[in-house]
Amino acid sequence: MKLILDKWNSQRLMMSNLKEDEISLVQDLYETSKYMNQWDGQSCNPEHIKDCFFKGNLPPSGKLENYRI
Repeated sequence: MKLILDKWNSQRLMMSNLKEDEISLVQDLYETSKYMNQWDGQSCNPEHIKDCFFKGNLPPSGKLENYRI
């Protein structure tokens, strides 16, 4: 069952599933928030977006088919 459309728009925002050729651009964006580790205690993963794209970032018993990035 699809809960979220593959692509949708509002007046100011366009949302779509990440495409493989966008991984490095989104990783660069993710890395601009490195300072967040001051609050969450985690280190910045230089492969985070790639890992999420190919493996997902799932909760216990989560299904990759339901994962979006």
